[in-house]
Amino acid sequence: MDALLPLSQLDELLATSDHLVIALPLTDQTRRILDKNRIAMLKRGAVVHNIARGGLLDEDALIERLRDGSLGGAALDVFEREPLPADSPFWELPNVLVTPHLAGHHAEVGALLFQQFKLNLARFLDGKALECVADFSRGY
Repeated sequence: MDALLPLSQLDELLATSDHLVIALPLTDQTRRILDKNRIAMLKRGAVVHNIARGGLLDEDALIERLRDGSLGGAALDVFEREPLPADSPFWELPNVLVTPHLAGHHAEVGALLFQQFKLNLARFLDGKALECVADFSRGY
């Protein structure tokens, strides 16, 4: 990784990146953040990796750029509609890797979640603030 930039620099990042890894929460502010215009900004030959939420990008615009060869490929773990319909063009594109919403799963995830639960239970019993609490007003 060469850089980790704030959203305010997204447009310049799109034009210069060989790989774009999407790892954002889906909120009102991020829905379709990669719309048709931003997908068109992607560097020729770039590869898009979406490990976050399907609603973050315009799938039709992505398909168009993958079909015309502007993009090198895509690795997609999430989609606007899940499970991904059998007639989705993503299944047929040779430059697309489709995975079944499992990017966040690994051998240690269960143990890590249990450790966080135990930590928060102890904090709760001690009257302390909990860690890793979802803020639904922010969308995550």
